[in-house]
Amino acid sequence: MKINEDIVSEIKKAFESDYGLRLTDKQTKEATGSLVDFFYLLWKFDREDKEKLIKMKNFKNEPESL
Repeated sequence: MKINEDIVSEIKKAFESDYGLRLTDKQTKEATGSLVDFFYLLWKFDREDKEKLIKMKNFKNEPESL
């Protein structure tokens, strides 16, 4: 995944101002990529949970068959 250079620059500034850490461009890109991957996984798990919930609700609403 290509990461926008403006975002990398902002994250680099945030690490320095918030934590006093001076990261290299490579370190910042890796940290940004990890953060994006983490939120992607959270979104994916949430979507899967919602799909399972919909299936469970649909299953409960089906009439019982003999």
